[in-house]
Amino acid sequence: MKHSQYLLPLTMVTLLAACGGSDSDDSSTPLPPPVANTPTLISGALEKVSGTLLTINGQTLDASTANFPVQGTSLGTLRAGMVLDVQTNTKGVATQVNLDIQLKAPVSNINVSGNVLTMAGIKVLTQGARFADGLSLAAIKEGDRLKISGFFLDSEQLKASFIERTDDSQTELEGVVTALNDTNKTFVLGKVTVDYSSVALLLKNGVLVEVKGTLNGLNLKASAIEPEDEKLNQGEVLEFEGLVSWVSDDSSSLLLNQQTRVAITPNTTFEDGTKAALSVGKLIEVEGKWDATSNSLVAVKIEFEDGSIGGIAPNQGEFEAPGYATLNASTGLIILNGVTLIQSASIEFDGLLPTDVNGSNWVKLEGYQQSESFIVTKIERELLDSKIDLEGVVLAKDNQAGLFGYYTVDGSLNSFIDKHGEFECTLGANNELNNCVLDKD
Repeated sequence: MKHSQYLLPLTMVTLLAACGGSDSDDSSTPLPPPVANTPTLISGALEKVSGTLLTINGQTLDASTANFPVQGTSLGTLRAGMVLDVQTNTKGVATQVNLDIQLKAPVSNINVSGNVLTMAGIKVLTQGARFADGLSLAAIKEGDRLKISGFFLDSEQLKASFIERTDDSQTELEGVVTALNDTNKTFVLGKVTVDYSSVALLLKNGVLVEVKGTLNGLNLKASAIEPEDEKLNQGEVLEFEGLVSWVSDDSSSLLLNQQTRVAITPNTTFEDGTKAALSVGKLIEVEGKWDATSNSLVAVKIEFEDGSIGGIAPNQGEFEAPGYATLNASTGLIILNGVTLIQSASIEFDGLLPTDVNGSNWVKLEGYQQSESFIVTKIERELLDSKIDLEGVVLAKDNQAGLFGYYTVDGSLNSFIDKHGEFECTLGANNELNNCVLDKD
């Protein structure tokens, strides 16, 4: 993605029902005039272009005098489905329009019946996406180089909204840094191992980055790396669309497009759904104000949209684990019972400071699993109790089963090995569990 220094590098879209065919503008149907009191920043998929008017997230904006900082883009090159970050003057006038390309890479596999492309190890879901003129899923061949505009659920799954060919030999992708190795100068994005030995940049696990370079199989030699950090002003009015990547167990916060933390308050209103309906893969539109102190978007309204991502079991990638965890702020690594987890760049600390995660305080970790890595999005202070709640994929060790360094002594988790679940267990000495019961709610 390319952004100006004050635009938020997000990936948020409205899914479009049409698939294939021409993306040329339909100017026969007049659009309503731009409205005043628009948010200062709107991010989502372009719904329509009519003359100098852009419709995005239901907002109609006059872009006749807008700046287009991304080389090669202009009003004339925009097509419905392209993801845009649009800055406005709050009076319905777009002052800057940035085109976002989330992925640029060769196609390694095509599943036409499943509407799925594989590019750089990333599963690209094409159902509902628009294609550039003359292109269709059936016309794509392995080895073709494509540009994908859309939004990420995580570093391995991308919902496409606009697909076009490219002659650029460089690969571009983004994701959360995991398995960082300072000695070998490598890290992992999803399923791709990145060699950053040619890039002078200090990195940390859990940071969202955009990488450009040369791809060979699932290995990428980086030529440029750009951290996708958020630069927003306190109280700024924002309107974003995107996929829910994670939801806290009490639905008080969520992660949008694996990057932006959204705070949900008692004053947050909901349209076309309820707070209880929030789950991984849901497509939502969030309106609210930026809180720089908590580094989160405080939601005034959340609207559920059509086109939520399919094929994801609810909460399948989410986890929850209590214990005496230790955080290394310089590396972004968290250790719990010998298990290594990664601090998300959008992490929330509830009832404690980062320095309190020092191995002497009982805390609860929440987050989502990405490949073999655990991304922690919330740490909350808790009181130690004999009953503990655990969520995640049950693993086997020495003929017993457990999660996050806790293992049963009575076999009550053995039937759940390699399965995801939420459990209530009794905690004994030496991290031993017994009487684990599956939560079926």
